Amino acid sequence: MRKIINVVIGIVIILLLLMTYISFNIDKNIKLRYWLSEHFQKIEIESNEPAVYFLGIDQVYIDASDFLVAEPNYVNLEWLKEIDATYQYDVSKGILSLIWNGNLLVVDSNGQATLNTQKITEFVTVKVMNDQIYIAAEALNTLEGFDQIGVHILSSEDHQTHIVTLDAIQYQMKRVNHKSYLLKSEDKLKNSQLLKAYPKISDILKQLSVVDSIETTHQIISYEVEADIALIFNGRTIGYGLNQFSDSTDASVYKYAADDFYPDKKAFEHPIFLVWEAVYSKNPNTEQIPKMNGVNVVSPTWVELKTAQGDITEKVSIDYLKWSRVNNLETWILATNAFDPDLTHDFLSSYAGRKQFIDQMITLCLEYGINGINLDFENIYLKDKDILSHFVNELAWQCNEFGVTLSMDVTVMDGSDNWSKCFDRRVLGKIVDYLVIMTYDEYWASSPISGPVSSYDWVESSLMKIIKVVPSHKVVMGLPFYTRVWTENLSNEEADKVKVTSKAIGMVAQNALIAEKALSPIWNEQEGLFYVSYIEENSIHKIWVENEVTLSKKAALVKKLGLKGIACWRRGFEDISVYDMLLKEIEE
Repeated sequence: MRKIINVVIGIVIILLLLMTYISFNIDKNIKLRYWLSEHFQKIEIESNEPAVYFLGIDQVYIDASDFLVAEPNYVNLEWLKEIDATYQYDVSKGILSLIWNGNLLVVDSNGQATLNTQKITEFVTVKVMNDQIYIAAEALNTLEGFDQIGVHILSSEDHQTHIVTLDAIQYQMKRVNHKSYLLKSEDKLKNSQLLKAYPKISDILKQLSVVDSIETTHQIISYEVEADIALIFNGRTIGYGLNQFSDSTDASVYKYAADDFYPDKKAFEHPIFLVWEAVYSKNPNTEQIPKMNGVNVVSPTWVELKTAQGDITEKVSIDYLKWSRVNNLETWILATNAFDPDLTHDFLSSYAGRKQFIDQMITLCLEYGINGINLDFENIYLKDKDILSHFVNELAWQCNEFGVTLSMDVTVMDGSDNWSKCFDRRVLGKIVDYLVIMTYDEYWASSPISGPVSSYDWVESSLMKIIKVVPSHKVVMGLPFYTRVWTENLSNEEADKVKVTSKAIGMVAQNALIAEKALSPIWNEQEGLFYVSYIEENSIHKIWVENEVTLSKKAALVKKLGLKGIACWRRGFEDISVYDMLLKEIEE
């Protein structure tokens, strides 16, 4: 009896050791699972659902539309965003505008096209199905510039499933080390014994539905979906299988990734020191503009979008341009969308409107010798995020052709839909020459809480987030030449509530108010600001003070973070002494 017990114990120990070995030896584990399936499970072959799979960089796109399954020789333009293409399709006119890697393709409703503004003889087929825009793969594979995308369409033997790959995205072919199966979906694979280190007897005895098998002789395309799961094309069928093959499983890589879509344009040589010139009813008397030491760019607010057809109002001043040239200043004309989201939506949706606006901007620059454009489009619907990027790309293409510098003003991240999330900063950072971050209005004019316009810790953290997605040498930091006087009163409408209002004032007015009230500013190290408060007529008034000390502390972030420079809102608000201090912080 004792011998039998010893034998049983020995067998148990051997089995435990074997299970432990198999658990830690992936090769053996996979072989065991396949062997169990092959010898004990009933295998049923099922068909895939008709679909087209596009292998992006970070995800698989599945398009099951009947049109594309039947005609897989088309590319959904949404897929090309994976390689940083931008596009807009004008539904009303049937015009497609597409830009990739510095190449501009425009296709009209008849298939006639221009490539980089030159008419081409080839017709380009564009189709609209279920609000999705498709372009013929042949066009992308033959048109100069776009041919580097390299579209490949691989079909299953029954022509019901297709995989689309791009040369612009580098994939890896893998060799199969172990026999296995392809299943119809991720869920089916997860629920099968193939993905379980210790399959139960009930799992093994269950019928296994597969779309195909994988043999060790296969060269496959394997796309990692999850840590243990891959979408696989084995040359005849598409399905989901184990992500365990020879060769590395590095993620796919965008072959043409770059910091700049237009790298040939000459960069601004020195750190940028820009000051905005707010022009409302009339331009300033240039004889009254003081010397601004260190400033090398001025940006007057001369242009505003007027209609969705691209018409503008402009206040260009020849006298101001003469003054800027005499003082060796570049002039970057600021253009705004009037902060009107409905106007902007209609404008961005119109190919003719965008073209009209861009043509006028370029004409102004060439006619008056204006060096650059500073685009200040704000309050934009989140749904227009992508076509905003495309409009900026169209403008950048023209600016690149004529040597016009293009900068764009954007807010910090993490704000509201219309004022922050509407900007694709990563893509815009590749398009424009410089991205100006408006690191002010931390507590905006209508904020329900009193607070600083631009505290140091907020500015630094905001810029740190930006330079994770935009190269720091293309980032310009915004600085305020103003602050706000906050007034707090007990609310007569809600219990235990404070009503807050504010008024923006410049540095000179701020300093005069502090002197008038005989206030003693208190320094806050974390905020990098001085603070004063006083009570008047039963109201509490609060000011977070901006001066040469606070602005210089923020300006030091230019060197610390490797930024391109600073942009200050606005001339006329400043204490003239601030210029020397700021120059000292940013100069090379």
